Amino acid sequence: MQWKGKLNKGSLSVLFCTLLLVLNNNAVSGPAEEFIIDDEFDFFDNIEQQPSTKNNDIKPSQNKQLFVKGYLKQKQSYSIHNRSKPRKPDKSAGESQRRTVIDVTAEGELKEQIYYRINANVSLDKYNEVDDDFEWREVYLNLETVDNLWLKFGRQIISWGESNYTQILDQANPRDNREIGLVDAEDARLPVWATKLSHVGDRWGTDLVLIHEFRANKDAEIDDDFDRFITFRNNYQIEDAIDPDVSFSNPEVILRLFLSLPKGDVSLIYAKVFNDTSTLREGDVVNQLEPYYAQMEVFGLSGNWINDQWLYKFELAQKHKVPVQNTIKLGTPTDKVISQFMMGAEYALNVDTDFEFEWVAQRIEAYNDSLKPAQTQISTVSKLSFDMWHDTAQFVVSWGHMIQANSDIVRVSFDYDYTDNIKLGGGYLNYHADNDRARLFSYQDDDRLYFSVRYSF
Repeated sequence: MQWKGKLNKGSLSVLFCTLLLVLNNNAVSGPAEEFIIDDEFDFFDNIEQQPSTKNNDIKPSQNKQLFVKGYLKQKQSYSIHNRSKPRKPDKSAGESQRRTVIDVTAEGELKEQIYYRINANVSLDKYNEVDDDFEWREVYLNLETVDNLWLKFGRQIISWGESNYTQILDQANPRDNREIGLVDAEDARLPVWATKLSHVGDRWGTDLVLIHEFRANKDAEIDDDFDRFITFRNNYQIEDAIDPDVSFSNPEVILRLFLSLPKGDVSLIYAKVFNDTSTLREGDVVNQLEPYYAQMEVFGLSGNWINDQWLYKFELAQKHKVPVQNTIKLGTPTDKVISQFMMGAEYALNVDTDFEFEWVAQRIEAYNDSLKPAQTQISTVSKLSFDMWHDTAQFVVSWGHMIQANSDIVRVSFDYDYTDNIKLGGGYLNYHADNDRARLFSYQDDDRLYFSVRYSF
């Protein structure tokens, strides 16, 4: 199957994806939040846009015994407002981030039908030393055990589902939510130790994923601009979360059955996993709250259909045992069934211009008036991208609109390939809230202007 449009999603997409998912998580499981879109926090992009039924990770990008690639990136962002909101500490405008990232990947073929990948990442930030980090992001072996039966073991990223912006069926990997909308595409998903067993036929295939470690979403530090609980810390003592027991003997489980047709794909997905975003519950003493990670079951269906310049897509999921806060008392969530539906389309207007739109609805089943969020939540995401100067530059405008949350997030970005190895980038991120009850009210003064330089080798 072949689509005549382009499937190139930039860091802008990831940025909004991160925001939308974070908003969803905070709304369903966080304290006193009005808005739900999903049970993760992320708003604009999929790390790799690809048909959901393809196992494109079978072989490395280069069929060699050893292929090494990487990049060095410098990124700076600036807060452009003096902040004086009552929910957060006062803060002056100015440089908010100066981050250096070094990323190196080695991959290749050890022997026939045995492939490997090793990816290491170092991140240093002048203003947030607590975020300084070294991580083995991907370390795995991928081999064919018998005819068309592949085993992939190690720390890995598993990207499923059709939405580029909302984490509906894409449940394997947690997200980096430390900077809403500023997380780059290659860094948004956090890898986990897992075993993936895949059988790929001509038209159909199956996947079994066993996740052997629990990783929560990376949230901002205490009193940071994007601290999830910053509006509650003056009145409550919030303890550290305790990770659930996930191991080789007690793994999270995800199953997928997929069918690949000439013009589209269809997938059935089941997952029994822990929510990567914590929920607050009452502690042992007065005004104490304890974050915990609820286990949920996910049943879902996704698909896409290609017709000339159009790509149509959908996701449908029902999530069981999702904790939802109520209006009676903070820290007393109720487990509910959440239904989610996404439909969207991508259209190649011409060789240089693409448009994308997604509509997402979420509904709390067996609803009662004591629950904090509205029963139905609707959001939309629109993205328009232009390639210029013989495909050496790209200009992108993205807009996420959260109807019941009375909030919007808009990002404008520009990337320019100065040489084959050097890419220059920059952009502006704006948070808008209609009133002081809006979901993004706490972020209204956190607009960002950012610049980046990346050298690839």
